[in-house]
Amino acid sequence: MPPVPYYGMVSDGIGYIYFERFVDGCSRDVRRAVVDLKEQGAKALVIDMRGNPGGPLSEAVEVTNLFVPRGQKVVYTKGKLASVNSEHYTKKEPLDVDIPVAVLVDGSTASSAEIVSGAWQDWDRAVIVGERTYGKGLVQMIREVPYHGSLKVTTSRYYIPSGRCIQAYDYRHLNPDGSAKTLPDSLTKAFKTAGGREVRDGGGIKPDVVITPDSLPSIVYDIATSDVLLDYVNRYVQTHATIAPAGDFSLTDADYADFVKMVEESDFTYKRRTEEMMKLLERTARFEGCYEGAKPEFEALAAKMKGGVAADLELPKNKGEIKSVLESDIVARYYFRRGVVQQQLKADKDLKTALEILTDTERYESLLKPVKK
Repeated sequence: MPPVPYYGMVSDGIGYIYFERFVDGCSRDVRRAVVDLKEQGAKALVIDMRGNPGGPLSEAVEVTNLFVPRGQKVVYTKGKLASVNSEHYTKKEPLDVDIPVAVLVDGSTASSAEIVSGAWQDWDRAVIVGERTYGKGLVQMIREVPYHGSLKVTTSRYYIPSGRCIQAYDYRHLNPDGSAKTLPDSLTKAFKTAGGREVRDGGGIKPDVVITPDSLPSIVYDIATSDVLLDYVNRYVQTHATIAPAGDFSLTDADYADFVKMVEESDFTYKRRTEEMMKLLERTARFEGCYEGAKPEFEALAAKMKGGVAADLELPKNKGEIKSVLESDIVARYYFRRGVVQQQLKADKDLKTALEILTDTERYESLLKPVKK
């Protein structure tokens, strides 16, 4: 799988790069994508690092260097022993220090991907959009132990240019159940970007523009992980030699009706979470002795909450989400990973927000300036 499975123009004058993972040499792929998009007329860029788990630190420095001048600090490590301390600076002439950049991140953006997005944020070089990142800021080494064993030892932590650490979990102080603690927002420390904007430590990179992800209805999750969805996709592919290009493909209402019929005829079952909560509420009311006085209301509400698979599949929110899952899975059969990325961009609210920012020069520049108090 290439580190950049897709890039292209997504709007007039705006290029998009899906940077999926860090591997040796991935900075060359990102550079090639930037150069190609600029030749196609890109005057601004969206770099999507959602789900990027990170990788080689050297590549993080190279990618950061694309938009940051030579000689700027990208990251440094600090531990208890001086021998594990190190500093990493940009070493090359940048590709472009002026082109507006928006970076998409989420809770699965980790490690080197956080170093890159955090360094760009600290140098006021890009607007970060999305969810707070994972917070993987530990440096670890593998030590051999007797009997062909190995031990992973944490030796230091990553710190980005402003001086903040991106590590979210404190493994030195555990909760009573053995889980790692996280630092509450009230105890985080303030740092400054190169331009004087306030940023904070305490776990990952907080975006300049935070977007709350939509929650999936339970039936959507159950359908997406069921055999009946796979069966439908297989049948669809067998009966359609070709489909519309990725990004333009969509299922018709007749196609979706066929899917609903297939689900009804299958052994697919699921329980509405609202029905389960209604039963719990009823048991609690009976226990506290107040059920009989409100019995008609309970029965009326239970009747309204009672659904069926076919009816729930036709609810507007469920239908839209399930069609999107089906379309992505079908597109993957014809256009592979590249096509899936293109298809999912159709209804991507993070991308929509990034495009709105990049097309509004005043807003873009204001996000990179300190907030007046």
